[in-house]
Amino acid sequence: MTKQTKYESRAAVRVRYLGATDRRPSRLVAEDVADGYGSLEPRRIAVEYPQDCEGLDAYAVAAEAWAEKFLRPDYEFAPKVAGFAGDYLFLIQARDRD
Repeated sequence: MTKQTKYESRAAVRVRYLGATDRRPSRLVAEDVADGYGSLEPRRIAVEYPQDCEGLDAYAVAAEAWAEKFLRPDYEFAPKVAGFAGDYLFLIQARDRD
């Protein structure tokens, strides 16, 4: 009999790009799609676009920053990713580490 992984927390996080303005550098905004508890406001975080990463890796930095802030501290970041309309959707499941 194999041991099953126990998932404690999960989230769908949308990451989108915001271009630079005259006052702010380009940045990525990560927010949850729905928290399931009736909240009307998504949990949101903005990070400066990481210059040392490209494409999906840069978006993953923003998704991981979101997970560090809003998921329990002992999660393992191993998302499933889907791209749509220039944005990325990260399906994150926090799991117990053995």
